[in-house]
Amino acid sequence: MKAHIEAFYNHLSTNFPEWGKGRVRYYDQGRVKDYSSLVDHLSSMSLSELKTLISDKHWNSYPLYCYGGYGGGDSSFINTRRYFNLISNTVKHLVFSSDKYRKLFIKESEGIFRIATINACLGKDRLKAAKVGLKSGDARARKLAAGLVPVSDLIPMISTETRSDIQNKISNRVGYLNMISTEKKSRSRWNRSRAILNSEFNPDEMKEIIQRGLDGKGLFVYDRDLLANLTYNVDASSAPFYLDLFQKLCESDAVMKQIFLKKLTGKSNV
Repeated sequence: MKAHIEAFYNHLSTNFPEWGKGRVRYYDQGRVKDYSSLVDHLSSMSLSELKTLISDKHWNSYPLYCYGGYGGGDSSFINTRRYFNLISNTVKHLVFSSDKYRKLFIKESEGIFRIATINACLGKDRLKAAKVGLKSGDARARKLAAGLVPVSDLIPMISTETRSDIQNKISNRVGYLNMISTEKKSRSRWNRSRAILNSEFNPDEMKEIIQRGLDGKGLFVYDRDLLANLTYNVDASSAPFYLDLFQKLCESDAVMKQIFLKKLTGKSNV
């Protein structure tokens, strides 16, 4: 463990042992007012030292809460991963008390310190903290930020964000019709299905998806959505050229089958 992280944990364990032992109930943690020791500890650091601490990627994996006991009943055991609410209160105190700390946390904080900073800041400062948070290595910070920044700031994330929960957040704000290519790769079956249904008609892509499904290699084959896309986009004169695709899909939706056949033959019942 890095020296500055270990020193920080030592301070928490020494001055707030009841938190680490799980004796401060979760729903009481936000009400605890005696965190002056931690405020003094962070305030005693130089800005360079504080920057090193709060920008460390270690905080990207620190939990926002912990449930259950640790230490196998050992009353002396202190879990150093129980301190988020205490840290969050301290960040709020520093952000409110001094412009120099506010600027530092907005620019440099990472992980739980970024989350605490976004939650603590107000107005334009909160927006600044959220925009920086979009590039955080902590998915929780990115997700929080994605709900706060202007839609224009989310556009670059459409093709780069890999987390499905954050993709959903972006999709809800940007509109999934603007994210079709990304949604096709989503981990969510519903998102993939919706993207296939609404994507621009591409017969070659359809054939590839269907063939991969027939070969047992496809990650997704949504017959009804493919058939609906095909039926919607193909005009009567082109319908015969897609008969092979239709034959592979025709059992999935009776209504689409009837519409396609009408386009193909000019009759509703064939």
